[in-house]
Amino acid sequence: STFVVTRSKSPTPRIALFWLAWFILTQLPTAHLFRQDAPYSERYVALALLAIAALGSLLIQNIPRPLTRRACYAIAILWITALAFISYLRASAYTDDTSFALQWLNTNPNSAGAHNGLGLVAQSEHKPAIAIDQYTQALQLDPDSRTAHNNLANLLADQNNYPQAAIHYRWLLTQNPQDAAVLVNYAQMLGQQAYAQHNPILRDQAHAILEDAVNLRPNYAQAHYILGIWNETFSTRNAAIAEFQRALELRPDVPGVREHLEALQSLAPMPSP
Repeated sequence: STFVVTRSKSPTPRIALFWLAWFILTQLPTAHLFRQDAPYSERYVALALLAIAALGSLLIQNIPRPLTRRACYAIAILWITALAFISYLRASAYTDDTSFALQWLNTNPNSAGAHNGLGLVAQSEHKPAIAIDQYTQALQLDPDSRTAHNNLANLLADQNNYPQAAIHYRWLLTQNPQDAAVLVNYAQMLGQQAYAQHNPILRDQAHAILEDAVNLRPNYAQAHYILGIWNETFSTRNAAIAEFQRALELRPDVPGVREHLEALQSLAPMPSP
């Protein structure tokens, strides 16, 4: 269409070239020159569609016969109306995360991503049983889903199902042994298990993993926070306070850190040896 309109007279060729450049520039996000959170999204074509409409309009304007030109305009209006109606019907699937995930599942029942989405919704609504079921279904469809393994491990750990949670943590660490977030979560679970079972082997293993996480990401506030909890539980109060203070320096809004720190600082000083 650009070739056709640029062959005409008047300012039309310049306008056509403008819209061609517009289309190319607004499509650059889909070229993945930079890493994107959403590699494929309809929003990337929204602006580019203006170029299609503009070029179509230019083509119609260059039709010499008025009757044919009016007929083309009428067809274009009907086509736009039909597309707008389809968009209106699809809008209900974008009302919230639940609607989106359900529509995703309806259109693709074998999508692990849809089950992961429903699992996240269930987690946000504090429905762990439903979330666990959704992540389990996601893994049946995609055994390599890191999202399902990670979230399922955390949920199982929260329910004190340590053996099953450990399976998923270990799988994640075989995929990426330097994932500090997984290391911290795994160590936190081992620490909880060690405390419940009075197991010094698990206690020391949790501490070693936390040290690895801190060495990998010295500025990871969550690692210092969980190391502080480990020290609070198994080591000294001063060591715990130091880690909590370090966590707050790195990220003042980490939930729970300030409460732990204030509770420890409010205690009477420990007697000198």
